[in-house]
Amino acid sequence: MKEIILCSENEKHVLEINSDYIKGMKFHYIDHVSELLDLALEKEKVKSAIDFAAKEIEKPKS
Repeated sequence: MKEIILCSENEKHVLEINSDYIKGMKFHYIDHVSELLDLALEKEKVKSAIDFAAKEIEKPKS
């Protein structure tokens, strides 16, 4: 794990951690869940994405 997203209220607690334990880690502090989505989700689309959308099934003719 290299990046962690936390509520901004937790920043003071992270600052208390010995820097040797969190060396190389990046912390993001947010105030609202909308900020979480911006950080956690990639902006670019995946090549050859799988379509998981539900599709209608044709009923057999009687």
